[in-house]
Amino acid sequence: MNDIYMKTTLNRTRGPSRGPSGRKTGFTLIELLTVIAVIGVLAAILIPTMSKVRQSANNSRTQAQFSQWITAIESFKQEYGYYPDFDSDGDGGWNPSGEAAVSLQSERPRRNFIEILSGRMPDGARFQDNPRYREHPNRRRISFYSFSEDDFDHSGSQTIPYIVDAFNNNDIVVVVDRTGNGIIDREDLDGADLPRVSPRENVNVSARPDLPDRGIRAGVIIYSAGARANSDAGVAENLVKSWQ
Repeated sequence: MNDIYMKTTLNRTRGPSRGPSGRKTGFTLIELLTVIAVIGVLAAILIPTMSKVRQSANNSRTQAQFSQWITAIESFKQEYGYYPDFDSDGDGGWNPSGEAAVSLQSERPRRNFIEILSGRMPDGARFQDNPRYREHPNRRRISFYSFSEDDFDHSGSQTIPYIVDAFNNNDIVVVVDRTGNGIIDREDLDGADLPRVSPRENVNVSARPDLPDRGIRAGVIIYSAGARANSDAGVAENLVKSWQ
C-alpha cells in the first residue's frame, strides 16, 4: 500500500511525462501559447509584406501591358499618319467623336480598340465585307498587337469582352495627342481634366492623375486605378500610369 502511494505522489510531482530517454513527450500550455503568439507575430509581419510584393508585381505587369499598347498605337500612327479615334461610330461611317480621352470600360471604345490594334474582330475572326469594315481605320488589316487571354475578362454577359489590367480593372483610360504637338494637355481635352477611374472591386471611390499645366510630353498615355482602395485618396495613391 505504501509503495502505491509513493508512486502516485512521485507521478504528480514530476510534471510532464517523459519517454525512455527522459525527455518530455508533450507540450505544456505555456509552450503552446508561446508558439501561437510567435506564429501570430510572424503572420502580422509577412501578410502585409506579401500584399505589397503582389501589388508591386501587378503594377509592373500593368505598366508593361500599357507600354505594349502604346507601341501598337504609335505603330498605327506611323502606318496611317494619324492616331486612331477609339470612340468613332463605325456603324455611321467611322465619324470621329473628337474625344482625346476614352475609357475602355465602354463597349464602343473597347471594340474599336481591339479591332484597330489587332486588325481583326473581337472574336478573332477576319473582318467581313460589310459597310462597317470597308472604311475601317485599319483598312490594311495590320496586326499591330496580338491580344492574349490575360488582356480580357470574359465573365459576365457583355458582347465584347472587357479589356483588363493585371488588377482585373476594366476602367482603363487611353488619351491621345489630338493636336499633334507631342504634348497631351488641356487643349487636347477641350479644357477638361483627365477622366476619373475606379478600381474594379470598389467603384464607389475614384481619382484621376494630375495634368501639369505644361502637359505630359507624350503622344499616348494610358492609366488605371491599380490596386483596390477604400477612399479617393487611396485610389490616387495606387494609380498606375504609363508615363511614370
